[in-house]
Amino acid sequence: MPPAEVYLGLRGRLLEASPADIGLSPFPERPRVWAVLMDLAVREHHATIVGVADGTTSLYTSTGGGMLGSGMLPDVREATTRLLDTAERRLDDVPAAAAAPLPAAEHVAFVVLTFDGMHRLEVIEREAMTVAGAAHDLYVAAQAVVTELRKADANRPAART
Repeated sequence: MPPAEVYLGLRGRLLEASPADIGLSPFPERPRVWAVLMDLAVREHHATIVGVADGTTSLYTSTGGGMLGSGMLPDVREATTRLLDTAERRLDDVPAAAAAPLPAAEHVAFVVLTFDGMHRLEVIEREAMTVAGAAHDLYVAAQAVVTELRKADANRPAART
């Protein structure tokens, strides 16, 4: 099943954006990184975790679902800040890239958007979970964002019918 247009559109909009489009400039504590995406390939579907330096935190799924605007929640925002800080610290281990294709099955890709361009690292997800290095550090930080998003979703009031 091909990814939903809304998924490709949201992901593509961020990948094509410049930090100036969002009103961002380098931070003293994070002078290079302004956004991080973690793309996961789950069977025939994909999910993307997004963290932006303005606090934007989202989850997009290739089926068209997701969570937008969760960065206003303090715990989500803190986890996103740690993800961005991890990307800043490990940026030299993430190769520069001209494109950000979705990862292969059972892979995870980290796309780090910097004030100087894009970087991308793709590995087998199992390796990101267990092998020390940049992918592991980014994976752990991104999974902390996922955890906070899940908590936020679980605490959301149920819709009334």
